Amino acid sequence: MGRTGDFSKRTIRELAEAAAHACARCGQVTSYFDPALGKRVGYGRGAHIRAASSAGPRGDELYEPEQLKAADNGVHLCANCADLIDKDPGRYSVPYLQGLQQEAERRSRLAVLQPGGVNRGLLTSEQAHRVSTFIDRTTRCLFQLVLYRNHSGWVGYWPWLEANHARSFSGECAHIRHLAHPLCANSPHAVDIQVRVVESVGSLFDKVSNAPWHFDETSAAFRLDAASQFGAGREQANAAGELADSYRRDIYRLTSDLGAMTNGGSGRLIGAFS
Repeated sequence: MGRTGDFSKRTIRELAEAAAHACARCGQVTSYFDPALGKRVGYGRGAHIRAASSAGPRGDELYEPEQLKAADNGVHLCANCADLIDKDPGRYSVPYLQGLQQEAERRSRLAVLQPGGVNRGLLTSEQAHRVSTFIDRTTRCLFQLVLYRNHSGWVGYWPWLEANHARSFSGECAHIRHLAHPLCANSPHAVDIQVRVVESVGSLFDKVSNAPWHFDETSAAFRLDAASQFGAGREQANAAGELADSYRRDIYRLTSDLGAMTNGGSGRLIGAFS
């Protein structure tokens, strides 16, 4: 079936403006104004909540083309987050994505109506300490995670002890928005990023702890080896490797953004991608 529900340029622009040209998921600024061109330039996307075709992510056969094209079926995201939500549509549901856009629009209003109400700048020393501890804990979750693609496909390795730490960490931080949580940054924008990190760590564990990954008792680790599979099995293994790598990259990028908000460092994870 063709894509009958593609957004118009006007709808894409309206979604971006409503979110203040910042990704509704990670908060990354998605565009800038180029005086030479006389227009905004960037990599933001008007992503569909329900896919433009029924066969796509979160597709719905009951939705008419005009409903699919409407702004309330969209969310403004950066290119990375737009790619991630479509790779794992089971994790990123319709209500979840609707909530992202609504929250992004709320933040953009508060930034104007309540100056200082949405802090996107540097953190205080106490907030920075909490964020640094949070980044350190996240680092320990991924330090020994190995993921790479060779000529035969994806290869993955994650020791059980470290993977289990990731599971515990995501559970411990499930309520990180609460001010009493010892790792809560107590800054709306920083906490939003922390929540995304925790979601991605939990999602990464969920994917790695299920087929086509398998637990190898000899090495006490989760393993993925696309080369050992054939046909559809190899395709599934490669898709699983690509998805796990998307979550890993997402965690690296988000923690880098968090680190940049502290007073003294980039906060990049070891092995982070540029």
